[in-house]
Amino acid sequence: MKRVPQSDEIPEILKENHDDCFHLGYDKTLARIRKRFYWPKMGPEIRKYIQSCQTCKEVKAPSVPVVPEMGNMRVATRPWQIISLDFVGPLPRSRKGNQHILVIADLFSKWVMIHPVRKLDSSAMCKILRDQWFYRNSVPEVVISDNGSTFTSNEFKNLLDQYGVTHWLNSRYHSQANPVERVNRTINAAIRTYAKDDQRSWDLKIPEIEVILNTTIHSSTGFTSYYITHGQELSEKGSDHKLYRHGEAMSEAELVERRKQMFEKIYEIVQKNLSKAHEASQNHYNLRHRRFAKAFSPGQLVYRRNMKPSSAADHYNAKYAAQFLPCKVKSKIGNSSYDLEDLSGKPLGVWPAAHLKPG
Repeated sequence: MKRVPQSDEIPEILKENHDDCFHLGYDKTLARIRKRFYWPKMGPEIRKYIQSCQTCKEVKAPSVPVVPEMGNMRVATRPWQIISLDFVGPLPRSRKGNQHILVIADLFSKWVMIHPVRKLDSSAMCKILRDQWFYRNSVPEVVISDNGSTFTSNEFKNLLDQYGVTHWLNSRYHSQANPVERVNRTINAAIRTYAKDDQRSWDLKIPEIEVILNTTIHSSTGFTSYYITHGQELSEKGSDHKLYRHGEAMSEAELVERRKQMFEKIYEIVQKNLSKAHEASQNHYNLRHRRFAKAFSPGQLVYRRNMKPSSAADHYNAKYAAQFLPCKVKSKIGNSSYDLEDLSGKPLGVWPAAHLKPG
């Protein structure tokens, strides 16, 4: 026999069958209450109660992960305009003491520079960027990186300010947002092939890996990075120069004009190919990911995924901690990232929407 409770009894019934039952989901909570009680519109009331439960928001992930659509690509119209930085590692410590790799990639030409380093050090990274990239290639308009301490240091900020470079930050804990993520995977695969027999000599192969990447046709551009940046393929043998001798009959002015027209044509084709490649990736990605019903607004309460790692020393196991933590949106960044702050106003940095859920 089921009983119809008084309206002032309902909150306690909900608490006993949800809060006191390790926060069961909607179906199980409804089934428990239905065994003993009935009241009009009890289903919607139970659902609303569970949706507003603070503990559930912190410990339970969404049953269906909500992932934003892939946004528009960051547009570069020429080589060296926008570059992306990232570190790969830690790798096995080499005989030279190297354990990480600094990867710098040009978004337009896909030119990549790979530099082994001993540790994630801001001073060393700034020196490499300035001496090996700014001085040899060009000072970029924009540098993209993640939120790592190396890239948010005052030393790095001062270097970019000195050369008038804009800094774009990727979202935290979201490697897919990093333009060099794909080349990082390729580099790791190449190192594995070379290092499988001797893991302490992987850094000796870095120059070879770098030149192979820069002289292989990239699927997104349709050209090699070397051709886009130099207007000809890398000469791998001295005899290759015979192929270019036919141009010696031209005047200097004719050669300059021809080279100018050639680069203009290359850049035009590369821009079209990059747009096509991004559109294809965008369509493939968006078809397989559920879209956001609504974007988050500045000031809105949201829950971010708890990324604190387990620590035996602190007697902390991430598996059994709150999975989401409350915070507020400061602003929206691009198509799918948000600048967050905690409830006291402390900045939390830029986070991908995939790690957030509504409050």
